[in-house]
Amino acid sequence: MTPNVLMMTASYGNSDPAYSPSHVIKDQNAMLLTHLSAVLRSDVESRYINLPVAKKQIERALSCLGSSGVVFVHDWIFHNRFQWLGDILAEISPEFPNLRFYHWIHSIPVVQKAWWDLNQYGDNHWIVYPYECDRAAVAAKFRTTIDRVIAIPHIVDIRTLHEFSLDLWKITTAAPGLLSAQYVQVYPVAADRLKDKGLDKLIKTFAAIKSRGKTVCLLVVDSWTGRRPREDKQTYYDLAQACGLEGAEFSFVSDIVDNFRAFSRADVAKLMQLNSIFCFPTMGEAFGLVLYEALVSSAVTPVVNADLDATRTIPIPGLTGHFGSCERRLRFDSGETAHYEQIAANIIGWTEHNFAIQSRNYVRQTLNMDAIFRRYYEPLLRGEHG
Repeated sequence: MTPNVLMMTASYGNSDPAYSPSHVIKDQNAMLLTHLSAVLRSDVESRYINLPVAKKQIERALSCLGSSGVVFVHDWIFHNRFQWLGDILAEISPEFPNLRFYHWIHSIPVVQKAWWDLNQYGDNHWIVYPYECDRAAVAAKFRTTIDRVIAIPHIVDIRTLHEFSLDLWKITTAAPGLLSAQYVQVYPVAADRLKDKGLDKLIKTFAAIKSRGKTVCLLVVDSWTGRRPREDKQTYYDLAQACGLEGAEFSFVSDIVDNFRAFSRADVAKLMQLNSIFCFPTMGEAFGLVLYEALVSSAVTPVVNADLDATRTIPIPGLTGHFGSCERRLRFDSGETAHYEQIAANIIGWTEHNFAIQSRNYVRQTLNMDAIFRRYYEPLLRGEHG
């Protein structure tokens, strides 16, 4: 059973945009609210020292947890600005022996401070620091042992960094591979031009990438003007399934967002920041605006259609693939399966040797709040500190 969780923060930090941990606290709060059914929050007034009022507020907040629970505290035992709050916690902590307290430290403890002593708080207190390599140094500065210092990296989530709307959050929940997969593409295409934009070729390319042991996610942003009938989406779902793409590995935004017609240009750009590749197998194009928008939205491996002059002659470094076009028929020299496997091999080879893409993928995949919660917070909430 997940214990009750209380976040205790100082109001000064939350109201000051120059106080960098405020962003860390907000992301942690968003993560907990996303993954837990209930999270308590207590922002203690810290701009003016008022010991009786603060003590009463802290005691009341801790009492709300009942007989057991977990308390997350930020900077109270570290920063001299909040030292008096830490002193209150040290005084009343013995009244709550069944609670576990985790103190986030956001700066490197270089010098020694008189109040840096974890022992004054009790055996149910731990320090949390973002880097494993500094655990021993942090333990020494706080006069404790290394087993009392836990390494948990900060959350770096594109959804909070770029202020995703509720609809965009809903999409990343329905298609979790957007955050976790190795090969991701968000493909903006009109709902009545799916075939013209080569969606069937794109599906086969992603299936070939998956067949090489890679994780994939292909999301189609199928905007619709209403002037022409939508193409049948089920045809593409059936093709994706036949090719080996399963569940949320392939999806349409219109099946996730209620009554979807179109996103703003800014929202599409936010989604395209999740891309690691952008394969553009369009059958005909005057300029190919969406390709350029993908290139300025994220670090991607661009793949353009070698059978279309408008894309083949674009002066950017990248890959080409034969997808056929209104100008040239698609021919398979060694069969269709081998054709797409070769395109997939080229994409993988290019992408895995691109430091910009791999660095961005690392952050997107491992530091988003869902990944951080599963890897670090779930064990911590169970009391596992290994």
